[in-house]
Amino acid sequence: MSYFIVADSACDLPEERLAQLNVGRCPLTANFQDGTVLEDSFREMDATAFFDGMRSGVVSTTSQVNTAVFYDMFHKALQTHDHVLYIGFSSGLSGTYQGAILARNTLEEDDPGLAGRVIAIDTKSASLGVGLLVLEACRMRDQGASITEVAEHIENQKNHINQFFTVEDLVYLKRGGRISAMKAAVGQLLNIKPILCVNPEGKLIPIGKAKGRKKSIQALMDHFRENYDPAYGKDFAISHGDCLEEARQLANLIKSEYDMNEPVIHPVGMVIGSHSGPGTLALFFPGKPREDFNPAL
Repeated sequence: MSYFIVADSACDLPEERLAQLNVGRCPLTANFQDGTVLEDSFREMDATAFFDGMRSGVVSTTSQVNTAVFYDMFHKALQTHDHVLYIGFSSGLSGTYQGAILARNTLEEDDPGLAGRVIAIDTKSASLGVGLLVLEACRMRDQGASITEVAEHIENQKNHINQFFTVEDLVYLKRGGRISAMKAAVGQLLNIKPILCVNPEGKLIPIGKAKGRKKSIQALMDHFRENYDPAYGKDFAISHGDCLEEARQLANLIKSEYDMNEPVIHPVGMVIGSHSGPGTLALFFPGKPREDFNPAL
């Protein structure tokens, strides 16, 4: 039976890459102070312009995927395919996954003949953590795997996608309620860079800190050493907030020590970037099951 894979824009794979993979894309949105609303892409504003705006004080809020967008995507796909497989942004970070479930349920109420034809996976992941799972699902699809085989594999794999972040400026974590204003002020004064992870519940939590940017990048490398397991694959990915050279530096560190595939490196999208800021550096790789760290900072 044929099936169509759908992702949302928080997977941080570029639109053109998803189009090449024949994956449906449902966008979140970024909402700017001047009233401009943009889809979560760099079609109308490139990544450097977006992050430069943030550096100069532009603030944007974000919105989850409209349920009607999911409804239309699922309905259209089911006109030509037997099933839809939606691989979604963590429910611990956004209401987007719940919106997809609402769209599916509404679709089934409107047409009971479509019941059971949309399978949704809450990846408990963000950014290219979701992206790696989408790429894996596409590889399996193209090799002839059934939707049941793909869905079971992604469900089993998702907690093995380790996800560690660092940020350049604590103001964005303060704005999002991740740390207090006092800790942000002290951290900025002392040049403290937080280390964060996405935990098994799909929530972003601070788990440590480093003094200065160089040591924070080294901390990401240390987490790779501690948690990578080649039994789960050789793919890895790095997303970044307009700091490509540092992303490449981290990738080269990893490749100098480990036999890995070429990394997927892309900018953090507008939606996740609005909450993490310029200078975000995020590392995603397969390995040991994600740990439930005690929050730090």
